[in-house]
Order: sequence, then C-alpha cells, then structure tokens
Amino acid sequence: TQIEEESDMFPIEPEFSVYKSNSAAPSSNHFMLIEPEETTKTFRGVFNIQQYGKLEYCFYFSNNVDSTWAGGDVAYRNKPTSQYEILSCAVMTTKTQDATNVVRRKPVTFGGKNGKIVEPSETFWTDPLEYNVEEGEYLVFEIKVKYTEIPCNNFINTVAGYESTNNGLTFVKLTKGAPMPNMIGAKRGDIPSLAFIGDSITSGEGGG
Repeated sequence: TQIEEESDMFPIEPEFSVYKSNSAAPSSNHFMLIEPEETTKTFRGVFNIQQYGKLEYCFYFSNNVDSTWAGGDVAYRNKPTSQYEILSCAVMTTKTQDATNVVRRKPVTFGGKNGKIVEPSETFWTDPLEYNVEEGEYLVFEIKVKYTEIPCNNFINTVAGYESTNNGLTFVKLTKGAPMPNMIGAKRGDIPSLAFIGDSITSGEGGG
C-alpha cells in the first residue's frame, strides 16, 4: 500500500537553520501603527546584542500580527494587514542608547535593491551582509517606510525605539511602537535554537 506523505502546512524557512537570533528582543508584532493617510517616517531601533565581532547578518520581517495587546482593541492575532513600502534600511552602531550619534553606517538591501513593496501577510529576509559590532556597542537598525498602517512592537525593556525628527538630524525616543525586524539574525555557529510560544507573558516584553 502506498502511503501518501503529509506535507507541512507551515514549513520552516531554511534561513532559520543558518541564522540565529542575536538579540533578546521579542520576535512577533503585537501592535499597529495607524495613520489617517499615507505617511513616510524613519525609525531606528537600538539593540543590545548577544555576540560581538564581525558576523554575517540577515534580518527577518513579518507583515503579520500576533497579539493580545490591549484586549484586541488595536491589534489581535491574525489581524488583516496592509501593503506598505520599505524605502531604505541600514545598520550602524552607537556606544550609548542614543540613536542620533551613530557610526559605521551600512545599507541593508532586498534582492539587491534598496527598498521593497511588502504585501499583506508577507514574510521575508533581507540580503545577508557582514557587519562588525564591537564589545560595548549597540546595533542600530534604521528603516524608512511609507505606510498607512504597519505592524510593530511596543519595545519597552529589550529595545529602544526612536523616530526621526528635524529632517533626520535627530531622533526622539518613542513611547509607542516602532516597525523593526522580527529577528536580528546572525551566523553564530552551532548553537541551539529555542522557540518560546505564547503571548506577551511568554516573551516578557513590558513585564518589568
């Protein structure tokens, strides 16, 4: 008797076996930024990374929401998402958590291009790039996006989120969410992969 093999409805993307998270930041979107009309903004996230030195990085994004935030008033699990556009991305470093004073800026690309149209519910990876973060430095990720609504994370403990002001000359710290990669992926050698499944109680973001 021929047994038909069942296909995996949710196959794990092969990049997950190559790139491991290099940050304790939570990996799902639990909030939404919503504007009355299409707007363009630049955000920066300051990440405390776990392994320093020159590593190959690859950043993972998800245009999905997994949330129990605010009882589902603003965002909820499987909330329909909208198309948005990434105009540019870059990585840099800072010695403090100040996102304005940064050094060693390097562009991040998508299939060799500076930007990308992101479709509803799409998941995707950036192009790989080599980058060096020295001990005592923070990794800064910058993203410029055009959107009406976009999933994000309300970073409180693990990441500092900033928004551009004064035509990009300064960045102010946010009390609301910032759209950032869902994983700061890096080639970290043969280390275990752990997945924590649950809501904000499980991820601990905002738990104090």
